[in-house]
Amino acid sequence: MKYKEHRSANADMDARFRFIRSTLPRFQHYSEAEAIVLSSCDHLPKSGWDRLDFDLYHPKWQLNAGNKTYQKNISVVQTSPEESLAFFFLFESNYLRAKHLSINGPDAQKYPRRILRLIGDHHYLSYSCQKFIFPLAAREWLTRCIWKKLDNDNYAMVECCVPPTDPEMPTSFTASTLSNVVRAKILNFFTFKRLPFDQTEVSKISRVWSGASGLVGRGDLTSACLYFERDFEVDALERQHFISTMSSAPPLSEEEIKLLMRSLEHADRHFSAGKVERHSPPDAEDSKENWVRIHDEIRTIKKFVKHKIHEEASSSWGKAVTIVHASCEEVMAWLWMFSQNNRMKDHQKKHGNLVRTEYDPTEGVNNQNKLSPKPNYKKLGLGGEKEKEKEKEKEKEKEKNNRMQHLVVRRSMPPPYKTRESSMRSVWSGFKTELEEFHTSEGGGRQSHVSKFSSASRNENLLSPSTKSKNTSDNNMYVYAFEPAPVNFEYVDVQEKKVRSGIGTLNSLGLNKISSLKSSRRMGSERSSKSVRSQLSGKLLAVPGTSSAQNSPKQKQSKRSFNKTSSNVRSHASSILGGGKRNIVRLMSKGVWVIQKLAPNVCEVTFIHNLHDSGGALVPAQIANKVMTSSLDEANSLKQYYDRNGLLVDSELRTSFRLAVPQVVSNTSQDQYDFIARVGLKLNPSSPGWEPILSHSTPYLQVSRKFIPGSSIAKCKAVTTIDAPAETTLAWLWDYCSNERLSAVADLHKNPRE
Repeated sequence: MKYKEHRSANADMDARFRFIRSTLPRFQHYSEAEAIVLSSCDHLPKSGWDRLDFDLYHPKWQLNAGNKTYQKNISVVQTSPEESLAFFFLFESNYLRAKHLSINGPDAQKYPRRILRLIGDHHYLSYSCQKFIFPLAAREWLTRCIWKKLDNDNYAMVECCVPPTDPEMPTSFTASTLSNVVRAKILNFFTFKRLPFDQTEVSKISRVWSGASGLVGRGDLTSACLYFERDFEVDALERQHFISTMSSAPPLSEEEIKLLMRSLEHADRHFSAGKVERHSPPDAEDSKENWVRIHDEIRTIKKFVKHKIHEEASSSWGKAVTIVHASCEEVMAWLWMFSQNNRMKDHQKKHGNLVRTEYDPTEGVNNQNKLSPKPNYKKLGLGGEKEKEKEKEKEKEKEKNNRMQHLVVRRSMPPPYKTRESSMRSVWSGFKTELEEFHTSEGGGRQSHVSKFSSASRNENLLSPSTKSKNTSDNNMYVYAFEPAPVNFEYVDVQEKKVRSGIGTLNSLGLNKISSLKSSRRMGSERSSKSVRSQLSGKLLAVPGTSSAQNSPKQKQSKRSFNKTSSNVRSHASSILGGGKRNIVRLMSKGVWVIQKLAPNVCEVTFIHNLHDSGGALVPAQIANKVMTSSLDEANSLKQYYDRNGLLVDSELRTSFRLAVPQVVSNTSQDQYDFIARVGLKLNPSSPGWEPILSHSTPYLQVSRKFIPGSSIAKCKAVTTIDAPAETTLAWLWDYCSNERLSAVADLHKNPRE
């Protein structure tokens, strides 16, 4: 069975390849009748769409225009627009045929699916019959399908119903043998728009008829997304793109530097005299603020919680420390890609289809952004080059400033507590160690192990910011900081309440610049190395100048800190939603990720997070602690995403340690030499009086002991030969918590090794 499926998949791939290589490049001549069919799509509605669902990946809209009803689907297919077009146009592909058979069975007389006539490479007539859920009768479609190339990055395809009396219908046409089949009407308009990283934004607009003939069951975008899914590859390409632009990032602004410095305080570091230093140990009177260890299912992740004595009960702190098997730059890119496929799917599993996206605070928030409810198409055959150039210039301008981004995320809560929403701004920067002259062309991991293994550098850990560095390999530390966005927004959320029919649409509120998010990312499009999928999650309208989410309508009306236009817009929005009531509570979120290089492809990550619940007085401590613990699971996702073979990671760490040994020796202090001398004098392995222990000795290992006169304490000594350099052997002994040693411990919770 698997062999047949493999052969079918290869046959479909060959068919799409022939379509792309042979059919698409040819000049397609369109007859007058075909031009009329294509031009009929120019009259499809461009505005006034209402959201039907809030799926993060495959959202749907609906529009009632007089006696006509339209539905719109948008998805991102992770392949080229040419291959996406071939997938939908090749009606008799093995995949679509197998899907048809799985629904309708093998009886081709009752449930046929075939092309009736080919009219050129771009046009055919087809017929199909499909079962429907009982008690609905089966439906049949007699359709015409035409595609057209708009430009090098855009294609369109039209699928419409054909009457049996059409002059182009073959005389040999035979319908289904079923007696109670219903002829269904259909009108589908597809657009295929090229996105970065070999992806396609596919939009489908369908006319829906009332009655038995109006059921729509064709052209499912979800199947195409699953068929071409390559989330891991797209995420990797997006991170590589971000890493390639890190060296050209602009210098930090004064505001961004202040945000970083405030956030470093959470990690017990501060900026002083041009360096980042660790704070001194806490005084005894601050002992109540010490971190309390909590258990985690991943034993190599250390998690802690604490509550500061001068803060409200609704504020809680959490910390997670772990080793990630990836480079600092790779981890930094993973954190920056807030809406990458991996993280969005984790969010969807935990919180359903709640919002998680980036937004532009100067333009507002609209979770569709680039994938707006307006059909993203132009009249067939027209250019639109000026609009495309403006869009490209706008995206380039956004890509220049890749230091800061604004984020919004919602978290589900157990009933009866309301959904929590956090709007944040985040910034990143790289730092390099003070002794940077010992960096090598192999990747700069040598100095990182001075910090890891030298007790002097471990105590001080002095770093200097490298905001102007053009070589990211010089950076041994990265910091990703975030705090609540200073400009709050009132979200007119159709995800909580549906806009009343007949009152108006989002565009009627007067906000014409509904956000074009930092173009980006979740399914993968990069436009400024961000994902498009994050823009599919929901419909949010942002009005600047409002206060926190829990303010009552009266309090909001009394605020005059915003201009008259914003005030009118907000009051209009509140009237649409019935007084501006919302089921959202603001959750203030701030924290910092500190990424310290240990080896070229290994780093230590520290995550500090603080949550302040504006509705915290009503939330039990047990639930608040659960929310904090859940937020620390981000460190679990990061570690699991990059986990590699532990023995290979240990080998990389030993190599970096061995390269750093000469530097560490040359910087050994006199106190350290004195400590070594005292220990050596106390043990004195070369002194006489050692007695061999034959029961524990082997031909390769000699074990002996020496009793101290007047004491019950005995010294033990083991002598053997190691087939490795002295520096490598020292590195193995130094790495007390290596993956090899930790894996030998049965239960780290009962038998900790740190």
